[in-house]
Amino acid sequence: MSGDGYLWADRIALSSILLAERAQVSDGKLYVMGGGFDCVRHTLPVGLDASLALILEVPWGLLEKPYRVQLELADADGAVAGFRKGFELESSPPQHWRQGVPLTVPLVFPVRAELDEPGRYAVRCLIEGEERGRVAFEVEQIAA
Repeated sequence: MSGDGYLWADRIALSSILLAERAQVSDGKLYVMGGGFDCVRHTLPVGLDASLALILEVPWGLLEKPYRVQLELADADGAVAGFRKGFELESSPPQHWRQGVPLTVPLVFPVRAELDEPGRYAVRCLIEGEERGRVAFEVEQIAA
């Protein structure tokens, strides 16, 4: 395995990132409710209470090795606007997993933040300090 090819990557990939009203992982599968929203319409300030659903692809050579995932909410200027959370994770293959095959790892994290201003925001996912993906959404103020 050279590590050059698409199927045999040598770094952890973020294959999916999604904001949802609620999400959970059960039996290695991702369950999403109210997923894919891209706009929050509310009086301001508004408390964002959502789930961030991720699917990582962990190459065989990186299984059972710790890796760092950081999530942050950024405003339109790229400044952190609400939260920044870091986690150290380690993925292990299930019993009888075929040697050399990457592991698909579904993850869910809560996204909680108080948003005072209308505008564009994004939740960014960094793996080992490198941004691998983001999901953006708009906050619109409505009349009280």
